[in-house]
Amino acid sequence: MIEEMYKEIILDHWRSPQNKGLLEDFDLEGQVVNQLCGDAILVRLKFKKSQLHQVSFDGEGCAISQASASLLTETIKGKSRQEIEKLTAKDVFKLLQIKVIPTRHRCALLPLEAINRALSPQA
Repeated sequence: MIEEMYKEIILDHWRSPQNKGLLEDFDLEGQVVNQLCGDAILVRLKFKKSQLHQVSFDGEGCAISQASASLLTETIKGKSRQEIEKLTAKDVFKLLQIKVIPTRHRCALLPLEAINRALSPQA
């Protein structure tokens, strides 16, 4: 029963993602494409003083990657760059609240990778 509830959370974020649509006024952007499945995420970040003021994402992909982007962008709003940089794969899996099979780990982590790329453009 609880597993079904968590699956519904994923489907809700996939059907009605938060922060989807690209900011036109932004400070940083990062994009990642999963070469294995074609999922793609572009993230844009806008900071005000030292806090993340606005965040957006766009892209195509499976329910896991899109829900992960929605949940993660909601989570990082208002955080400092340093707080965002400390996020790990474990944090993403905790947000998703479901067991992600190993073949889907890359899908779930794509938004985090795009955010990290935005914060470290040389990487």
